[in-house]
Amino acid sequence: MSTKSKAAWFLSVIAACALGWFAAMQIVRGPAFRSVDDAYERFALAFTTTDSMDRVDTLSRLIRRLTPETLPGAIRAFKDSQRDVYNNDLRMLMWYWAKEDPRGMLMEVQSWPEIRSQRIAAGEAVYWLLKKEGYDAARALFDQMPNHQRDQALSYLVLAYLESGETVNLINMIDSYDSRDEREFAAGIVVGRILEANGPEELARWVGSLPDGPGTSNDLKAVAFRAAESELLRRDHFEFLETWIDEIGDEGWAAGGGRRTMGVHLAKRDPLRAIEWAQSLPPEKGRDEVLGETLRTYASFDREGALAWIRNQEPSRILDPGAARLVYEYMDRKPEISLEMLARIQDPDTFDKARKMVTHHWRGTAREVREVAMKQLDAIARPTGPAAAAAPDASNAAP
Repeated sequence: MSTKSKAAWFLSVIAACALGWFAAMQIVRGPAFRSVDDAYERFALAFTTTDSMDRVDTLSRLIRRLTPETLPGAIRAFKDSQRDVYNNDLRMLMWYWAKEDPRGMLMEVQSWPEIRSQRIAAGEAVYWLLKKEGYDAARALFDQMPNHQRDQALSYLVLAYLESGETVNLINMIDSYDSRDEREFAAGIVVGRILEANGPEELARWVGSLPDGPGTSNDLKAVAFRAAESELLRRDHFEFLETWIDEIGDEGWAAGGGRRTMGVHLAKRDPLRAIEWAQSLPPEKGRDEVLGETLRTYASFDREGALAWIRNQEPSRILDPGAARLVYEYMDRKPEISLEMLARIQDPDTFDKARKMVTHHWRGTAREVREVAMKQLDAIARPTGPAAAAAPDASNAAP
């Protein structure tokens, strides 16, 4: 590159930087919006900012300068630039818009083509409507929403209610939702607040005080227990939970959780610790079932780690759930490992299910792969001996 070319290149860089700086100053430090069109132009210009931190800073400053009169300009800029608009951009706009007119915002956004806009709007609408008109009004709006908006709005509704200062009947609030997913979500937020404010002992006391119900998995007490168990595990109250489960015993409302859930949760975070813990359980506390579920989860979330671990163990029925899951995990990736794990399975029923699964799957593969794999599959002997009472399904997805 010649000296003249270098000089020209250097000057062009300076000019570009100066233009970029000037544009940023126009967006961030310019005067308040003069009109709807001014708001439109400055928001549209903000969407050309590619640096994430600069973009957040720019848009947050612009939104602080909005007024109800200039808001339509910002809305039009968002609608015209939807392909360039990030989720965080939408949240900032809808935070302000819902604060001004939650019902009008939600109605307007129904005509927008993107589902994500409707979902974000739903959350902000119920949040600000609750702040303005109370829980009953926000709940009525929530109940009218289609499912794809309710999913997003539920967390905003429950959190705003808990923050509102109203006298909150936690039991009635959770019980007011019919959908199991919505009940569990609401219960999760409630038990998290109880645990944070009062500790695990008070949380266990609260769950124990709830009515038992007719015995379904959607009963208030069963839902609250599962939510409490998840929250205790998430916050590392493992030892407390284990003691609590011992105290609960065989209560029907705790059937959806317990030590199997503990093993699954721990296997996702610290699988070797989970295995050691499961192996230490006495048989009467479901050791084999807990270990099987723990190994299946380990194989689902870290197949290479689970493979290395299981190769160092003697084949055993208690390890069959992990081996069966590895048959599934590797039947596409490395069929030879899938065959190796199949040969380790000791329970005849578990073996038959795993073999049937890979046979069906490999029939759809390329001929040269299928012929080799099926020949090796036929060479693996079926285990003998009585089948287990409830052999696991090899293809069963991890919880």
